[in-house]
Amino acid sequence: MEQNQNKAMPNMASPQLTAPKIAPKPPKIHKIYPITVRDLIFFALFAVGAFLTRQLGIVCGLHLGYSTSYIFLFAVTAVYIGTQKITADRFTTACGALSLAAAVSMTFTDDSLFMFFGVCLTCLFYILFVDGLTGSGKKSFCSVSIISQLFYSSFAMTLQNFLTPWRSLAKSKKSGKKGIEILIGVVACIPVAAVMIVLLASADDAYASLVEKITTHFFSFIVSLFFAALIFVFLLPYIFAHKNAESKDRVLRFKRKLPAGVSCAFLACLCFVYISYLFSQLAYFFSAFRGLLPSGYTFSYAQYARQGFFEMCAITALNFIILCFIAAKSKRSKGGGIPKSVKALCCAVCLFCAIFDFTAMSKMALYIRCFGLTRLRLLTALFMVMILFLAALYVIHLFRPKFSYMKTAVIIAGCAVLLVSFVNVDAVIAKYNISAYESGQIEELDVGYLDSLSDAAIPYLAELCSSDNTVISDAAKHALMNDYKKSKAKEKSVFEFCLTSYRADKALQKHSKELDEYIAAYEASAQNFADPYSGETADIYDYENQTQYYDETSSQYYETTEHYNYT
Repeated sequence: MEQNQNKAMPNMASPQLTAPKIAPKPPKIHKIYPITVRDLIFFALFAVGAFLTRQLGIVCGLHLGYSTSYIFLFAVTAVYIGTQKITADRFTTACGALSLAAAVSMTFTDDSLFMFFGVCLTCLFYILFVDGLTGSGKKSFCSVSIISQLFYSSFAMTLQNFLTPWRSLAKSKKSGKKGIEILIGVVACIPVAAVMIVLLASADDAYASLVEKITTHFFSFIVSLFFAALIFVFLLPYIFAHKNAESKDRVLRFKRKLPAGVSCAFLACLCFVYISYLFSQLAYFFSAFRGLLPSGYTFSYAQYARQGFFEMCAITALNFIILCFIAAKSKRSKGGGIPKSVKALCCAVCLFCAIFDFTAMSKMALYIRCFGLTRLRLLTALFMVMILFLAALYVIHLFRPKFSYMKTAVIIAGCAVLLVSFVNVDAVIAKYNISAYESGQIEELDVGYLDSLSDAAIPYLAELCSSDNTVISDAAKHALMNDYKKSKAKEKSVFEFCLTSYRADKALQKHSKELDEYIAAYEASAQNFADPYSGETADIYDYENQTQYYDETSSQYYETTEHYNYT
């Protein structure tokens, strides 16, 4: 029996010997796309667009040069990608038009805030336009999934295909070999060309002068090429990937497990809190509509209006976060929609948002009537109007789930920002405050605040130079003194043109006589001192009298015999 077992043992297979072998990991295959002569032409055009963006757009101050360079880049993109068999829908067309409008708005304003908004809107609508031309985002653009789609389209997709155009270019039979040959020829010619340039410059003075002028601006030119190359390196993979790679729709999928009972109970409690608050504070809320403070109310107009506004903004923001969460996570009914009870309570919360918004707007209107306009007051009023639009879109989406509320919200928000940018907030503020002061609506005019605004306020501030009120007139002249000196000294290129600055310069030239007289009198009344130890002339100071002067650097008064001698 033992012999039989021993004979059977060699026939038993070992588990280690019979285990299947793990197949080696296949090598990563890089995507290669064919490069045509048309692609090479557009590669060169995109390189020119990147250089124009750097040289005309960024260096020239984000004004006319920025608008010009973006229009060129937009046209090249539209022709290069738009030849595909995809018809641009209305949203894509609107995004393209808004991106162009955002770029053009930079020529109309020198307000740093709205210039920042202009750059952001240009990039946002450009990405949406490119995605629309390639067929991406048809579903994700209709909801909050637009955030995921924008991130994937602008960053993830670009990084995944970062080396794809360069690999395709190197593997191309038509361009790869020729490109390497051209590169070798250019590199080999550099030292020979350098020797020839030195010899030619020594032989002729005119050529030497030309070389000197070129080398003077050579460093700035190299810097411009470097930054243009950075723009091109990121721009080309983005465009090339969208033209050739497979388009994807990044639609977010939410796990809708929130029971309707929980949602209804939560929203009902929230509505009860709002009803009790409105009932107990009825006088506080609706007295603002009558333009009077509540009886016995000890706060000032500013405290009354400001307190109500920030409270309402905080409540409205929290309400929208809650409503969006409930709409995304609530369980659907048998018909596939949000239960009617949840819809009703969501509409009730939106109604409270509208009430809070109208209350805050009435408080802000009271604040503006009493104290005039500022940037913060005007922009917050516009923000409250946007809240009403968002509440209306949310209610429509509740009853019509297929309604593309996100597309509508993006278009409305973009149009609102661009409209404010073209109208120019600072011009509106200066015009309103001066008009309110002249009509007696506000008691004081803060000329210093108007001077702190952008150049859009200068034409209205310049009109005060001829005012009958000498205090206001002198204050306006003093505020415009530095702006007037800069406008006479500065020289701008064509691509630095800004309509707001142009109007400001024209207004200053119109009142040049009053400003020249004021500056001459101001400088004549100042005293010039010299440091006896350094022998250098000191800055000009304002004097209280002949024996004392005020040093603007140290913010202190000094006797005329102390530290400085009169010259």
